[in-house]
Amino acid sequence: MEADEVDWLFSEYVPPVLQQLEDSLKDCVTIFDRAVSYKRSGELKPFVLKSKDVEGLTGVIVLHGDKITKATIKLSRARSGRQETKHELSSKTPWHLSQILDASSNVKAALGILETRRKHLQTINDVIQLVELLAGYLCQAHKCMTVPSAKLKSIYHMKSEINFRPPLPNDVLASSSSSGKSSDGKTKTIEIRSQLMEVLHHYEVDSLVPWLDEVLDIVPMTLASCQQLLQKISLTS
Repeated sequence: MEADEVDWLFSEYVPPVLQQLEDSLKDCVTIFDRAVSYKRSGELKPFVLKSKDVEGLTGVIVLHGDKITKATIKLSRARSGRQETKHELSSKTPWHLSQILDASSNVKAALGILETRRKHLQTINDVIQLVELLAGYLCQAHKCMTVPSAKLKSIYHMKSEINFRPPLPNDVLASSSSSGKSSDGKTKTIEIRSQLMEVLHHYEVDSLVPWLDEVLDIVPMTLASCQQLLQKISLTS
């Protein structure tokens, strides 16, 4: 790369792109903060995820920011003579969605690094290292919000942390996650054989959540800008 090309890239091309990345990350952080702030959570509209009537199970989940504040599951199963049981989430112990908190942490980390390091960039290599870091955090944030991480055994072992009253039967699991632009609620009946777990029935409800929709528009676009900048640098080197 010629010296004048390096000067142009470093002084003219890179700064506005980094400013655009910073603005996008700030927008994303604002959306997260508005959604997950406990002080403001009462101002947010809750989203209701209601299951279709299926034999043996109905349920309603209310998502409020980064937590489920209400959940009701009604079960009617042959083993209990079709007698219906109702299980409600305790209002004192909301069901936190770690995916959303993890995604928020990654976006905030990216913003913090960008705000700190962009003031001290001296070479194109500094820019490359910074943008690669940003891309890594954004990839992780996107993964947090689109790929549920909890496996069946993890859901089973975390069951005691989800405070339903009365407790769900031993062979019934409830889980909730972010899956793209919607939030999902899942209920499974399982059979445990030694160390193996087999899902016998799986029921799922979901609802489009507008603020998740906003975040999942911003994060991929910001990641694409990082990749385009890296590509621009590589093409002119």
